[in-house]
Amino acid sequence: AKTIPTLAVYANTLQQALQQTAALVQAIASQMQSKGPDATLANASVFLSYLGHVVVGWIWLWQAVSAQQKLATDPANTAFYRGKLHACQYFYRWEMPLLQHWHQLLNTADDTCHQMQVDFF
Repeated sequence: AKTIPTLAVYANTLQQALQQTAALVQAIASQMQSKGPDATLANASVFLSYLGHVVVGWIWLWQAVSAQQKLATDPANTAFYRGKLHACQYFYRWEMPLLQHWHQLLNTADDTCHQMQVDFF
């Protein structure tokens, strides 16, 4: 994807996300040791959303590379391939930025969820 000018920015975004994910996993492992499983796992749903977005970002980029290649060889399905490229653009512009917010919450071991009390309801 890095060699396709229209997709290179998404490839770079995904590469950064993968690098941040590796660092984040190490940070969470450290938090597990220092804060314990209850405090660390209070943010598990955010971690799953984070990982899911990284995987879906990879899938959209993979499809976009294929669609970009098919545009030149399959003119009968141009709209379909442009739709794939547009969906990739949407995901990277609207969904991938959520990773930064989630990364900050997870990396700093935000304890908002863990500190919630039943009687607060």
